[in-house]
Amino acid sequence: MELTENIDYSHYKSLPKSIKILATQVAVYDFMFKHKLKSCAQLESYIELHFGLDPDILRSVEYNFWRRKLNGESLIKINGFKAFSAVMNQSVRILNHPFWGLLTTRKFDVNTVDGLMKRLSYTDRRIIRSSSRKTKSYPLKQSYSPQKQRLRKEESLDSLTALLLITIMEIRQYNKGRDSQTEQLAFDHFFNLFSTQYPIKSRDDLAIEIDKLLCAANNEFHIPFVEDEGENNVAL
Repeated sequence: MELTENIDYSHYKSLPKSIKILATQVAVYDFMFKHKLKSCAQLESYIELHFGLDPDILRSVEYNFWRRKLNGESLIKINGFKAFSAVMNQSVRILNHPFWGLLTTRKFDVNTVDGLMKRLSYTDRRIIRSSSRKTKSYPLKQSYSPQKQRLRKEESLDSLTALLLITIMEIRQYNKGRDSQTEQLAFDHFFNLFSTQYPIKSRDDLAIEIDKLLCAANNEFHIPFVEDEGENNVAL
């Protein structure tokens, strides 16, 4: 089994395990979406049909490698990265997407934000990046409603990341607080994207991670969701 691209997984490897699991699931679902595969069984059949001559890839199907990734297992071993690169040549880029790095960000200084922006597509970067030297102390410009709506219609991880960056900028630079128009667009974008293109099983966990990010941007405490309650509605 050979790598089809020389991909650096350093961004993925630096993520906490909980985010790695989400990124891995999304990468697999991206591949399934592109090839119109509706289930793990269809995915495995597709891999067997197109990569069955490679004994390592065939073995990955027999050992339920892809099923385990869809069910919430991150990539750890080199053979796993090789399998992803060989089979999911384009979707594997999602593992290193700046969206995952943004979720783990709690330091919203110029260099951190600018570093994330540079990894977005050129089109989305142009929409949100300031070109004025007067505002170079902060790389994001104040975006207007048509620009935000344009990002919302893109339905990509790049545009979702851009909307979240705008939301953070509005919270920290313009004191708009939570539940702004941009945040509502971002969550609407998120739920649509992760209901159709990436219907991952851990979507609620991902929504909580986004909320934690925006709480940190607004200097709020994040109160985790607790499902089970004991007597007198006291959380267990």
